[in-house]
Amino acid sequence: MATGNYQLSMLGAVATIAAFLSYFAAAEDKNPANRRLVHQGTERDALYAIDISQNRILAAGSGTGLLSSYDSGENWKNEILTDMEFTVFGLAQAGDLTMLVGQEGAVRSRKQTSDPWFVIDTGINERLLNVDVSESGLAVVVGGFGSLAVSEDFGGSWSIIETDWQAVLDDWFEPHLYDVDVAESQITVVGEFGVVMRSSDAGKSWVVQSISDESLFAIDLRADGIGYVVGQNGFVARSEDSGVHWTPCSFDKGGNLFGVSSSDASVVAVGIRSVLLSNDACSSFVSRNGSMETSGWWQDVVYEAEKDLFYAIGSGGRILAIDGI
Repeated sequence: MATGNYQLSMLGAVATIAAFLSYFAAAEDKNPANRRLVHQGTERDALYAIDISQNRILAAGSGTGLLSSYDSGENWKNEILTDMEFTVFGLAQAGDLTMLVGQEGAVRSRKQTSDPWFVIDTGINERLLNVDVSESGLAVVVGGFGSLAVSEDFGGSWSIIETDWQAVLDDWFEPHLYDVDVAESQITVVGEFGVVMRSSDAGKSWVVQSISDESLFAIDLRADGIGYVVGQNGFVARSEDSGVHWTPCSFDKGGNLFGVSSSDASVVAVGIRSVLLSNDACSSFVSRNGSMETSGWWQDVVYEAEKDLFYAIGSGGRILAIDGI
């Protein structure tokens, strides 16, 4: 089991790792037509977060600005984030509202694309690693050393959630919380030491459990109750009841997985030099071994329904379209 300091420093240093990894495709193109780069930045760029809302896809990270696509991911525009001298680790959308989170508790929000960005104070100074917000205004930020705050008014005011981690983990560690899913009044948070936190009343009460010794870096929960988590040492688990119970998926595990997304029985998990595809609801996975997939790292992935594509983001400011699982 990795210590908290290791996990947080690993995410913080991942852009540096990218500078030393060769992520450019080899001269001989070994990548099938159903997986293609739709955006690429410089070797120092890094994308950490991607989100889809209505007809808009947004992606952000370090050195990239805010990338946006309004045609299902075919073309991307870059908006320079002025007065934001921090790496964006998470972003979320609700209608026209956009919220970004990052280093030293940084949160920025705007209601419309044409609006200026507003500074939001959640009361948290630790690095914030992710955010989610619902159409009704329920917003949740998560981050380092158990940082967790909830807002019920689109980020206007916040309540910091305190957790007795000694009682949960029987240890003095405060686990980093890496990802969050918000759906109506339901909140699900995943983090270090296999932690899964659930609230069905907009954060007023919580059920906290540990489902694995491995840290959990990402969660994908769907409206039909199907969900997936991925994490350290290739850990993948599936839920059929909106995250109440989890069953580990059985396959040959590998390196750390940072992102997961699904549609019907198709599942895509991404991580360090790794893009894993399943067409049987995670009973088995195929590792894509093209030069694009196995160079650098991939941080997150989302599903775009109109074109039935998955989009993975990662080192070098790359965005990879994945089709034909």
